[in-house]
Amino acid sequence: MAETTQKPRAFEDRVLDVIETLAPAEQRIARFFVDQKQAALLNSAAQIAQLAGTSDATVVRTARNLGFESLSTLRAALLEELTGTPSPGTRLQRTLAETGGQSSMRFTMSSACTSRLWRFCDARNLP
Repeated sequence: MAETTQKPRAFEDRVLDVIETLAPAEQRIARFFVDQKQAALLNSAAQIAQLAGTSDATVVRTARNLGFESLSTLRAALLEELTGTPSPGTRLQRTLAETGGQSSMRFTMSSACTSRLWRFCDARNLP
């Protein structure tokens, strides 16, 4: 039996599905995200706002109204689609979901041990 994998929704499809529900200024920003992907990745919210003729608050609000937690998560989704490589944060979330969060506890314990080791070495002036 052949295994079928569902392709993740394209960034552009996700935006275009909801663009008509947005306010006019938000629609301009949404179109900017679709038409100017590289600029959306490289510019700050204030720079995007200036290029699109809106405010930086509208840029952030649009990202949220498109279903992203923040402008940063929108950029991560856009970058993942453009490069085909998930961001480190996305990979970590997938790992935690797959392991039921057990990796999180191990990481926290490992991080705490490492921190104690560094403090010990610093206190003894060890390289």
